[in-house]
Amino acid sequence: IVDSMAWHPDYDILFALSDKQLVIWFYPSIVWCDTDLQSYTVTTIDASHIGSNAHIVCVENTLVTIRTKHGDEETINFSPLPLSLYDAVKDGHWNQALRLCHLCQEEALWGTLTGLAIDNGQIEIALQGLSALEEADKIFFLRKVQNLPLRCHRDAELELYRKNVKNAE
Repeated sequence: IVDSMAWHPDYDILFALSDKQLVIWFYPSIVWCDTDLQSYTVTTIDASHIGSNAHIVCVENTLVTIRTKHGDEETINFSPLPLSLYDAVKDGHWNQALRLCHLCQEEALWGTLTGLAIDNGQIEIALQGLSALEEADKIFFLRKVQNLPLRCHRDAELELYRKNVKNAE
């Protein structure tokens, strides 16, 4: 049962209080691309001390403020690494984002980077992310797409992969 949900005000990150845990989807938009990768973008933080019927009051940077059913406010901190990843990608620094993932070796970061790379047509970055996540079938497919001779063919295949049939045509 989900008690409360909230979006990060600056990043595409979704938070939910569910079953005495804070569940964080670092890239929920991955569901529009590849639902198999969704599980790689989720992390949970124990919130059993908060109890049930709590709700998220606000999210600011890496702090999630939660009001308990008794009216007390609790703050839970989450990793700043996904925010750094988003900042690097937003600025077009894909290699910096890739280095961050290599350095930290966190599955949620790899999943987020892979989803962002696929959605932005960064096939080589996506391949490295899929390699870290050991998704051999997706690596095989993207290698095939990468080897297509024309850019328009590559773009069309990526649109199909992202389930955008109209854009692929």
